[in-house]
Amino acid sequence: METKKCSTCEEEKPLELFRRCHRSKDGRTGRCSICIGVKEAQYRRALTPEEYAKRQATSREWRIKNPDKVKQAGRERYARNKDFENARIKKWRDENKERVRETSKQWREKNKEYFYALCEAWRLRNKEHVNEKRKEWARNNPEKAKEFCKNWRNKNPDKVKEMSKRAQVKRIKNLTDKYIVDLIKTQTGIRSIEVPPDLIAAKRHYLTIKRELKEKQA
Repeated sequence: METKKCSTCEEEKPLELFRRCHRSKDGRTGRCSICIGVKEAQYRRALTPEEYAKRQATSREWRIKNPDKVKQAGRERYARNKDFENARIKKWRDENKERVRETSKQWREKNKEYFYALCEAWRLRNKEHVNEKRKEWARNNPEKAKEFCKNWRNKNPDKVKEMSKRAQVKRIKNLTDKYIVDLIKTQTGIRSIEVPPDLIAAKRHYLTIKRELKEKQA
């Protein structure tokens, strides 16, 4: 690991703790970031309100004119201090919940398509988690779940029809109890009868044999 001696605290420190400086021979400042930070803090405390406001305006103007440099500096700072930055961001978000909520809302409104794409990609990566959450919500809110399903079916008749077709194909393929019961009731013409389990099993066995014979004859 490359190191350098700070000209202020005179301690040998990793080169990463020294800011970049194109004017110096080694491309780094003579003082470490900690010492520079202490000096800058002292300087800021000595500023008058007018001087501080002017400095803030100048800094804000530079950031607006150099967005790429600001982003790159932020990435580098985050990479150097991940744990510290994460803790700082979390603390700020906890202290400014209303502002975070409003900013997030505005961003979603301006980037609807991108936001929906992100949500869909996340749901595809976490299908099991999403399904479990939906089931849990439906169990805790039966009336709302029923109303939601009803509204969705009314708004999407074509999708409902397609889903019903797929479900029927699946029932026929797997010879489910529901399919066999419906088949028996249709064939007998009596919709009100209670079909016993033994009859369902016998009918399933008959249909299975019939399919196997048909496959062999094909």
